[in-house]
Amino acid sequence: MVGPVLALVIIFVRRHLPESPRWQIMHGRQEAAEASIAEIERDVAETKGELPPVAESKELEIRPVERFGYLKLLELLFRHYPKRAVLVSALMITQSFLYNAIFFTSGLVLEFYFHVNPTDTGYYFFASAGASAGYLTASEVFPLEVRAQAIAVFFAIAQLFGAFGSHWHGHLIGDGSNRNTLFAGYIVGAGAMILGGVDREGIDPAAP
Repeated sequence: MVGPVLALVIIFVRRHLPESPRWQIMHGRQEAAEASIAEIERDVAETKGELPPVAESKELEIRPVERFGYLKLLELLFRHYPKRAVLVSALMITQSFLYNAIFFTSGLVLEFYFHVNPTDTGYYFFASAGASAGYLTASEVFPLEVRAQAIAVFFAIAQLFGAFGSHWHGHLIGDGSNRNTLFAGYIVGAGAMILGGVDREGIDPAAP
């Protein structure tokens, strides 16, 4: 019950959090963006003093973005940013495969192969900072206007591979009587992670 309750709390909080001026401009809410910027500048002036004028060389132009579907987005990303799209796909898919296929079935492996008490399997897990590599990369290498959509679409693709991996490894584990099939599954998982970790030279600099 904790998960659904937290989800409801997040929905409530999300409705009352102010949007950033950049997001407002990108969605055609110029007046709201000007009001948000004026409020921020006013708060800073009251607490820290007047802000100096921004030099023209540091000005940032943000234009409202045209909304389009996810299939069109994938076409655009792989056509205009093929190396970045391949990199993010590899990171997201291999991360999803590792966590969904291997980590999510590790409890069964510990129970069936190593006879660990089911209530104690949680002590054998730890989080990895590498799990967020795909999301962080997607948030930096694509243009600002499509970053949120890019993360969503690559995440959805990765989950398809993750769902397959989880089902496949569960089938390999079976009743725990044959370790050879599970070993083969781990070999495939290791190969997938090596593929995701290969250094891809020539990736363009981060998108603005």
